[in-house]
Amino acid sequence: MLQSDILLPGPGEATVRIWRDHDGVTRWGLDWNVCQASELKRWAPLLATRIMKLGWETWWLDVACLIKIMNLPADKALDVWGACFWDAYTADALVLLDVGQERRSVYQAVRRWENRFSSVRFSSGHDYDGQVSASGSQS
Repeated sequence: MLQSDILLPGPGEATVRIWRDHDGVTRWGLDWNVCQASELKRWAPLLATRIMKLGWETWWLDVACLIKIMNLPADKALDVWGACFWDAYTADALVLLDVGQERRSVYQAVRRWENRFSSVRFSSGHDYDGQVSASGSQS
């Protein structure tokens, strides 16, 4: 089961959502409602702590929401967010990034995370868009 982490502008608190998808599978989501990007140094470590306490081995970061919150291009938003988040996040997990149209800049930001944080590793084996594209071109 894939759990998700969605960042939305808001009062700086977390809401856990539980729902059944169209296949009847139970899904979990964490909406982390933040006041403003200027308080990133306060809320990013709290977000890391909450995700670790939930024990999620796989979770998803919605890059589009992060771009809106930070009011920055994808790579810059991820750089700033990652600098505050990855120092506090010590769990071993698979973190998926919803890259949308920002594949190249997200990839570059993740590579910079790898250089800065020894616990962050990129794997193209989890590039689901790339796998779909590759399988589609073989048909």
